[in-house]
Amino acid sequence: MVRSANPIPFEERISLEQGLDFEACRRFFERSDLAFDPKRIFGFWNKAKGAYTNLAYLCSDQSAASELLIEFADEEKTQILRSERVTGSVFDLYERASEFLAGMNGIQAARAEPGSATGAESLAVAPGVISEALVNMLVHRDYAKTAPNVIHVTPRSVRLFALGGFGAGLSAKDVVERMGTDCKNPGLSRLFTDLKLRDNLGAGLPRIRAGYKETALGNLFSVSETSFTITLPRVRNDAEFADFVRK
Repeated sequence: MVRSANPIPFEERISLEQGLDFEACRRFFERSDLAFDPKRIFGFWNKAKGAYTNLAYLCSDQSAASELLIEFADEEKTQILRSERVTGSVFDLYERASEFLAGMNGIQAARAEPGSATGAESLAVAPGVISEALVNMLVHRDYAKTAPNVIHVTPRSVRLFALGGFGAGLSAKDVVERMGTDCKNPGLSRLFTDLKLRDNLGAGLPRIRAGYKETALGNLFSVSETSFTITLPRVRNDAEFADFVRK
C-alpha cells in the first residue's frame, strides 16, 4: 500500500544505498565506446538531492536484483540438468542469462528425450529473439518487489517469468502493444537502447512475435495484474531455420 501510494516512479526515487560501484555497467559502456560517468548518465543522479536514484542502484554492483536460471531434462521439470542464481547489477543479470541460454542452443534434444521421434533434432531459439526477451524481462520488471526473475529451459521451450504485469482484462494483443510503450522502467529501457542491447522503443515484442508467426499470441505472452511470462518455443535447427538463427 505504501509503494502504490508513492507518486514518484520507482526508478526516480532516491536509493537507500549510496555507496555504489558500477564495474558491470562500466564494461557495457566501454564495449559500446561510450564515456562512463555515473553522475552524468540519464536518471542516475538527482542533482537537487545530491544522491543516486534507484535506477543507479539497479545498475550498480550493489543491486539486490536477482534471477534464477534452471535447465530441465524434461517438459515435466522433474530432473534438473543445471541451475544458477545470480544477484547484482541488471547488466550482470543480462550477461549471465545470455551466456546460460547461449549454451542451450547446441544441446541435442536426445539428451533429454532418448528414444523419442524427435530425439536427434537440435532445438534452438534465435539469439536475437533471446536478447529481446531478456531485455523486455528486465525493463518491464517491478523492482519494488524482491522475488527473482525466473528463466526455465526445457527441451521444447524457454520461459521467462518476472513480476510486473498490467490490469486485468487485457488480450494478448493488448499486452504486446502496451508492453511496447508502457514501460515500468523507462530509464532502464532508454539505457539498454543507448547501449544497443535492444531495438528501438516498441520494436522488441513485435520482433519476438515475428519469429513465431505460426504460434498463437497467447502462447508467447501471458500477463496478469502482478506478473508476466514470455515463452519462446525451441525450433528445429536445420537448414531451413539457419538464416533465422543467425539474425
